[in-house]
Amino acid sequence: LTRLHAVAVPPETTAAEVADVVRLNSNLIKAEFHFKLPRSPTIVDQLISAKNDVLLSQGHSSMAYIILSFGGSIVMTLDYTDTMIAPNISTKVDIKHFDTSTDTIAVIAHYAWSVTSLVVNGQFTDDHAETMDRGTEDKGSKLQGLILDPGSLTKRGLECTDRLIGRSKDLELTFKSHKLHERDEQEKMEWLLSRQGKRLKNLYLETDGWIPAKIVPTRLDLPCLEVFQLIVNRPHWDAERISEGLDEDLFENRGAEWIAAMVSAPPSQPRLPSTSQYSLTKSISESATGPLSCDPSYLQPEACAPWTSLKSIHIQLDLKPWAWRKIIEAIDFSMLRLLALARCNILVEEIKLLVDRIPDESNRTVPLHVDISLTKLQGCTGAEKDELFARFKEKVPGARA
Repeated sequence: LTRLHAVAVPPETTAAEVADVVRLNSNLIKAEFHFKLPRSPTIVDQLISAKNDVLLSQGHSSMAYIILSFGGSIVMTLDYTDTMIAPNISTKVDIKHFDTSTDTIAVIAHYAWSVTSLVVNGQFTDDHAETMDRGTEDKGSKLQGLILDPGSLTKRGLECTDRLIGRSKDLELTFKSHKLHERDEQEKMEWLLSRQGKRLKNLYLETDGWIPAKIVPTRLDLPCLEVFQLIVNRPHWDAERISEGLDEDLFENRGAEWIAAMVSAPPSQPRLPSTSQYSLTKSISESATGPLSCDPSYLQPEACAPWTSLKSIHIQLDLKPWAWRKIIEAIDFSMLRLLALARCNILVEEIKLLVDRIPDESNRTVPLHVDISLTKLQGCTGAEKDELFARFKEKVPGARA
């Protein structure tokens, strides 16, 4: 037996019995065990011990990988390819399938330092954030990918997550939120962007008209951003919203300006970095979590990263024609791989402008996919539409229109 893939280890199977599988099969190169329920972190220690027993008794061991999956929420890999005794341990955690049992928390607490990928949604609480913070305080962090939805975090959890990000030097950082119609969620996103915007790679926002323009007004505040997604579900513009200074005309102006800034090309001449990272003073849901201010001791030093061109742009909202023209004229196509404007109210003249702005295939450095399906082409005859889309697809083969 050289390879073993146990897709469903019976819950009554003990850690010692699992370890014996490794101990009694000295020719195993790869062993993978899937557990429906979480197990105590001691199972990892027993498997390492079993592998070392084989090495001592046989004088060699063929084992290269041991993989443990706990309920779909945690996947641990023990990699022996570069070592014979102490494996290189890496752990992936997906809170979308999170089990809140004591054993699951114990595994994260014991092996937080080995976590390389962390995907969290609204189930990621302050306790989870604190577990990751404490578990990486002494041994450091291997975290390479963090997808963060701060929905369930309060002041304590945000500060713990901020420290975790600070310890993770080679991190691809993603912020996403689908609840930005709530002021509490807006303040959380503002705080995160003010603290870690310089390192952010991917930003996914779903809002009813709120945008973080005050905190990150230009791409100078998000110099490493590669993926930008903004979905705006336009609200009913009632008297209360207008009294708060959020009316439809204001959104048209401010929103178009901000989106154009986010999708624009870097300047031809170097510019000084923005200082907006240090300007945030607002608290986060003071009534629920207490005031939370920016502590300069946690701020990262100014990154020496260039203002990168976006690789992916996904915008879904309705705007007036002049606002669409402003955005389309600003788009940087130099490194763009995906431009998704499906379900928007772009009119014929703006699509013509878009087609004109897209570089010819021979002049593009990367493949480009464009999606303008389900756009609202009011006043466009069938013949005009066919001619426009034929020209569009000639310029971007495979585009959705």
